[in-house]
Amino acid sequence: MGTLSRALPSARFLIVSLQLALSGCGVQQPNLLTAPDFGDRSELIGLPALTDLQAARLEGIYEIEGQGELLGKTAVLRARRGGISIFTGKTYSYLALKGGVRGQEVVLEGHWRAPFTTELGLTRLTVAEGEGGSAVLGGANADTSTTLRGRLGSGSEDPQDVITLRYQRAIGPSSDALRIVAHRGGGRNADRLPHAENSLGLLRLAEIFGADGVELDVRITTDGVPVLFHDENFSPRLVKGEFCLGPVAKYSYRHIEAFCELKNGEEVPKLEDALRTIVDETGLRLVWLDVKDPGAVAAVLALQKRFLMEADSKGRSLEILFGLPTEEVVQAFQAEPSHTGAVSLCELTPARVRELDARIWAPRWTLGPQREEAERLRAEGRKTFVWTLDQGEFIQAFLEEGAIDGLVTNYPSVAAYLYYVR
Repeated sequence: MGTLSRALPSARFLIVSLQLALSGCGVQQPNLLTAPDFGDRSELIGLPALTDLQAARLEGIYEIEGQGELLGKTAVLRARRGGISIFTGKTYSYLALKGGVRGQEVVLEGHWRAPFTTELGLTRLTVAEGEGGSAVLGGANADTSTTLRGRLGSGSEDPQDVITLRYQRAIGPSSDALRIVAHRGGGRNADRLPHAENSLGLLRLAEIFGADGVELDVRITTDGVPVLFHDENFSPRLVKGEFCLGPVAKYSYRHIEAFCELKNGEEVPKLEDALRTIVDETGLRLVWLDVKDPGAVAAVLALQKRFLMEADSKGRSLEILFGLPTEEVVQAFQAEPSHTGAVSLCELTPARVRELDARIWAPRWTLGPQREEAERLRAEGRKTFVWTLDQGEFIQAFLEEGAIDGLVTNYPSVAAYLYYVR
């Protein structure tokens, strides 16, 4: 493992690994947590929306004044489709904001959330005319005169705590070199996100959290419909429904649609609907299809091909990767005539990656950075993604030592801050 093995004490490493293993156990998960909004108190009501292009001009690294205990001293502001996200370092809290234009100033509103706790609240920031508002709206990028001033609140209360963000520098030119991939479509139920894992609602939020890609778990029903679901079995951990228990593969989609709900009342999505949502409603740039069932291979290959064509026809830059996690799925993949030319990602050995001509190798993070092997694959035109990497200290170690091109995480805001602030 190179220097990483020396940097991480073995006891600490084992404790974190055990915590990760236990987090997947079939334990009843807490209720999901809905972010607050201003409602009729919003100052955005009646204002022209800030365009994506205008939002992009505000991107950069900012110094934070106030709220140091919560946010730390540095923030990363990134534009995304339909708004702005700000990532911070102290508790890896993120701010999810939408913008409006009021005269020559920019108004930003939304909420903040500390991803490892249930702490969250409302946020309102303003870029005044003379502090960058007029310049950004006029076509200039943010510079050292650009300042965001506002307040943070607790829960649904009006924001009271003063915060100021002052522009320091641009984000590095290599900021798009790494793919930050949100696990299970955006995160896990255990983290009390606003929507259930592997739901359409969560896909719409993945960019807010800092992701530019998503990993989706795919299973197949008795009537041949690929659906998003992580576990082999329906259980109270992930679903509600008196007639929704046991293996996913033993139910028809018609039964699932009628009797099964995800933890927040959402439908169990078809893969087709998930890909449609990604193409039409997000700016996500990568989809990792983690195919859990060999019986799903033919149907998933057909959907991969179809939505790659649709994305291309709409001018969308989108990779859809067929995941090969086991030898059973590999064998089914190779037996399907339509697999020729399909872009794949392989979790097995580097030798198997080469045999299958997979574009991406995806080892488990606990194996370490494996820098030499990753660099050999990179020289062949392949990439390396690691999964599932959540702790800030470990993400930092991989960014510094590993020759990685992407990482899967339940906490995209952590990876986004650590990567973009470098």
